Amino acid sequence: MKKKWAITGPAIAFILLIGNSVSTAAAQDSGSTGALLNDPSLSVSKAKTLKTYSQQKDEWASKLYKNRLQNRLAASGARYTISVTGYQQEEYYYCGPASVRQTLSFHKSSSGSTTSLPSQATLAKKIGTTTQGSTTTGITDTINTYANTYGFVAYASSNLEDESDPEARFRERISADIVYENGAPIILLQTKFLPRYGGKSIRHYNTVSGYDDTSSSPSSYLMRLHDPNDDSDYYGTYWDPVGSKTANGVFKAVYEADKQGTNMAMSW
Repeated sequence: MKKKWAITGPAIAFILLIGNSVSTAAAQDSGSTGALLNDPSLSVSKAKTLKTYSQQKDEWASKLYKNRLQNRLAASGARYTISVTGYQQEEYYYCGPASVRQTLSFHKSSSGSTTSLPSQATLAKKIGTTTQGSTTTGITDTINTYANTYGFVAYASSNLEDESDPEARFRERISADIVYENGAPIILLQTKFLPRYGGKSIRHYNTVSGYDDTSSSPSSYLMRLHDPNDDSDYYGTYWDPVGSKTANGVFKAVYEADKQGTNMAMSW
C-alpha cells in the first residue's frame, strides 16, 4: 500500500511564503552546468524555516523506512521505479529548470492532469536561474507552486552534511519518495564522485526516478538518475551506485557538493 504524506493547504501556503528570490551575485566554481556554489537568498531565518519543514518530512520518511523493514516488504530487496520523462537542458546553465520539468512530468502523469508542463524557460524565470546557475531553494519553491496543479505534497530543501548519519538519511529520503511514489527528488551532484563521469568535475542537478536495494550492502544499492546534461555524452537515464562517504557513487557526489558551499543538497 502506498503511504502518502498528508499536509494541509495552509501548510503548503506557509512553505510557499518562504520566498523565491535569488540574487545574480553568487560565488561559482569553475565547472557547472547550472548549479550555484552558494545560495545568496539563504538568510538565517529562511534556513531555520527550511530546516523545520525538512525535519518534519524526515520524521515521516524515517517511519516509512522502518515500517517497510518491519513488514518485510523489502526482506530480500526490490527495484522500484516511477515514471519520469527525461528532458535535455536547453541552455548550458539549465540543469535546474530541466530537472524540475522532469520532476513535474512524474506528478503530471501520476495525477492525470491535463495541464501542460511549463517550459524550461518559464521554470528558469521562476527559479531565478542566471548564467551562473540555479539554487536548490529556488528549485524547491518553484516545484511547490505546482503542488495544487498536479496534486502533490510540498517538497523540502535539505542538506546532508549536518545530519548525524547522512548516508542513512539520504537513503530514507529517496526511498520514501520512490518506493511510495510520493515524488521525484532533485539532487545536487559533484560529478567527479560519480563513476560514469570519469573524473569530470562539475556541479550538476539530476532527477531521481528509481531505487534498488537488492544488494546486501547499502553502498552497493542503486539509484536511477535522469541526467539532463546538454552534453549528449552524459545526457540520459542511468542506474548509478549509491556509494558511501568513502566509495564513489550518488551519495558521495551529493554529500561532497553539499560540503562545498551553502547551496542545499536536495529537493525532495
